[in-house]
Amino acid sequence: MTAPSTGHPVAITLGVAWTIKLDPGQPTHPRLTVAATIELAALTLARVIFGDVWIFSVYQPNYDPTAADGLYCNKTLYTFAFWNAIWESMKFAFLLAKFCQGLLCCVLLQEPPAAAERDFYRNV
Repeated sequence: MTAPSTGHPVAITLGVAWTIKLDPGQPTHPRLTVAATIELAALTLARVIFGDVWIFSVYQPNYDPTAADGLYCNKTLYTFAFWNAIWESMKFAFLLAKFCQGLLCCVLLQEPPAAAERDFYRNV
């Protein structure tokens, strides 16, 4: 049994006596605007960069809680944060490489303009 397509009324019969008709209407999908998407991407990138600076600036911190200066890191927490920062940086590098690859394919596979649209020197 397949679900009915969206936007069409559905009749449900309960037993012999009751019939219920449902008309769901058109579904609406929440969409982010382009500006909100760019802002969200910029904030995520800034968070990753600041986190990397924060984690990598204290590489090999003091793990001894009895240190005189009182500045120490929990080894498990710091190791997790360190490898998480490396993993996030690798993911962003991979996504940037895929974006550049897609952009290059889009430019290279673009059809050249028709001959009538070119001038004497074959430029658009």
